[in-house]
This record gives sequence, C-alpha cells and structure tokens, in this order.
Amino acid sequence: MCWVRNILSLVLLLTYLDCTNRILSPTDSLLLYADALERKDYHKMYELMSNKYKKRISYKEFLKIIKENPKEVKSLIKLLQYPPEAVIQRTIIEYDSGERLILVLEDGEWKIDSNIFDFYNQSTPLRALYSFVRAIKNKRYNILLRFIPKNIDVEIYDKRATIRYYKNHEVHLILEDGLWKIESWN
Repeated sequence: MCWVRNILSLVLLLTYLDCTNRILSPTDSLLLYADALERKDYHKMYELMSNKYKKRISYKEFLKIIKENPKEVKSLIKLLQYPPEAVIQRTIIEYDSGERLILVLEDGEWKIDSNIFDFYNQSTPLRALYSFVRAIKNKRYNILLRFIPKNIDVEIYDKRATIRYYKNHEVHLILEDGLWKIESWN
C-alpha cells in the first residue's frame, strides 16, 4: 500500500511540474505537502507555504518548529496523506476596505456564500466600524441609529433631557413644539 501512495505522490509531483498553468486542488496540494514532509524535503514544504506565512515565519524558524515537534510531525504526515473524501473548497476574498467575500465550490462552480447585501454588518467590532463609516459616507442617518447602544443614560427634566454616553460625553436636548431637538453636545 505504501508503494501505491509513493507512485501517486510521484504522479502528482510530475503533473504539478508538467502543468505549471494548472491550479492544484486543495487535495492535490495536501498530498504534495504530505509527500514532501514524509521525504523530509523541508525546502519543498516551505515553498508550498503561503507568502503571508513566510513573512511571519522564517525558514530557520520553520525548521526549528519541525525538529522540536517530532510526534506532531508524524501525526501530521498521517493526517495529510489521507485527505477527507468530501473536501469543501472555500475561499475568502478580502478587500482593502476590510470587507470579505466568501466563495464555495459547488458542482464545479464557485458560488458566493456570504450575504453581499449586508451593507451595514455589525457582527464583529471591525465590521461595525466599517459599517458606521459607510453609513456616514452614504448619509444613511437611519442606519446610524443602529450603532447607538441601548444602555445609555437618559435623564428627562420637564422640557430638557441629558443623554450620557461613554465616560464624559453628553448630549443636551430641549423639547420645542412637541419635538426633541439637540441643544448642545460634548
């Protein structure tokens, strides 16, 4: 069985070298990596790492991690040699604005798997900040109301009100002709 895996790895490697225009599937990439790991071809392994990873971890650090964790490396070889039958191929496109678009491969076609119409997403602090800025930029004042915390301190005295938010900030309002109007803020 081991010789079959070696032949398969060799065929994949030759296919990889022969078809430089072809993009490897995640499964093919894992098998190539597992083969390089089993052969202790650390240069090839490091080459298969992303540029982002290489910026964080030098080749020297990479080797140190491998040599300091022999049991884990052995387990990793076993794991990578038998990739799951149903690999879910997913990619995340991240734009300069910090927004992300998730795509999944279904029936040979890439399909969008994120709510692209959630223009004012508040699911994470960073997304909330981007959404807040977008709402101001687009003059969507009705959307800005979503960003006001529910537990703000409001004091009403006859025709005047004070809203305290954060530590030392206040908005002072006055009731005129049945409508509350902002008098001042700090």
